[in-house]
Amino acid sequence: MRQNPFPNLKSVQSLGRENAVGRNFNSRRIRLTILLVIVAAFLAAVASTASAHTDTAAAPGQPATKAQWAKLVAQAKKEGTVTIYSSQNPITLAVLADNFKKLYGISVTIQAIGPTPLPPPVFWP
Repeated sequence: MRQNPFPNLKSVQSLGRENAVGRNFNSRRIRLTILLVIVAAFLAAVASTASAHTDTAAAPGQPATKAQWAKLVAQAKKEGTVTIYSSQNPITLAVLADNFKKLYGISVTIQAIGPTPLPPPVFWP
């Protein structure tokens, strides 16, 4: 009988049998992975909606009560600053920030977003 010169390699026949068994194992593994991803996504969605409804949050579509608003302002003061991301007129936003600070005693940082100025045109000779 001829000896296999590559003992670490399996024969083509044995590869075929293992592959058939491996496919079932892989399909089970894929199904289990998909199931785990779906369960994890569901749990994350449930957890995020549960944490969103705290006593400082008003019911969806309803204004905050005076107690909820007072608690929210107290937490914002503890945090120290409010950041506004806007593409509105910077002068209008500066007035808004000043009035907000006078009313609530909380500093406002304005972060401009939106289209950036166009680069200078390039002229080819």
